[in-house]
Amino acid sequence: MTPLPTLDLQYRRIGTVLPTVDLQFDEIEGQIASTVLQGIVNRSSGEKVYVMNTYCEDNRGNWKHDEIPGYPNQVQMGEVWLDEVFKGMPKQVLKLASGSKNPGFSALINKYKSLVSGIIIYDPSLEQATIEAATTIAGQTDGIIVSPAMAEMLKSYKFKVIEDLRTHSFKSNLSCLNWLKANYFENANKQVAFTWSHMTTDKKSWGGANKDYVVANRLFTYYLDIKNREESQHYIDVIKDYPKGTPIVGWTDEIFADNLFAEQGCF
Repeated sequence: MTPLPTLDLQYRRIGTVLPTVDLQFDEIEGQIASTVLQGIVNRSSGEKVYVMNTYCEDNRGNWKHDEIPGYPNQVQMGEVWLDEVFKGMPKQVLKLASGSKNPGFSALINKYKSLVSGIIIYDPSLEQATIEAATTIAGQTDGIIVSPAMAEMLKSYKFKVIEDLRTHSFKSNLSCLNWLKANYFENANKQVAFTWSHMTTDKKSWGGANKDYVVANRLFTYYLDIKNREESQHYIDVIKDYPKGTPIVGWTDEIFADNLFAEQGCF
């Protein structure tokens, strides 16, 4: 039997101090940019960033939690794990930038801007597909994902624009995926396949909590609507190019996904 691949998780080795940042006051676009930057830092730096309070709309278990202003469905375990797992480790709590729409992100970018190679601008008119595409690109370029509005706000940093996905005028999720696969699949880490949905910037979003993992491991991520019968068949266009037995991580509706992926020898 062929052994399952083992991810190189050396980036998770913790330094002597753990920088932590609270993102509960950031807009979702700021949380996405923050978790992407977290992935870049945690892969390439001796410091390992810990973020808390990223938004997720889903709370199926109706677990008890301290309600965060503006986020009534959010279950937060970040502070619990910070205490349980890193209890004896010194913390560096980053001071939130006052007056910023994204105070947590501002604190992170001011501290780690030297690790950022540029920005990747997603297209709000095709939000889910281009945010996932930008995440793939971020893992391979060490760029951060930003909205057009955030790109304007960051002009003083003089970051180069790695990709402005609006310029491609994608008309569909599939056209975005086809372009992404042609340009960024070859150099992606194929030990794990990844896909994600609910990646919007409204209150229906499941948030950016996975972005650090995808970026740090340079995975290939994309979005298709699995409930659209015709569109969902194109998952195979990606999955067929992974070795049989490759685990698929992330989230899309398992009612539709389990059989579809299993037929391709993935799980």
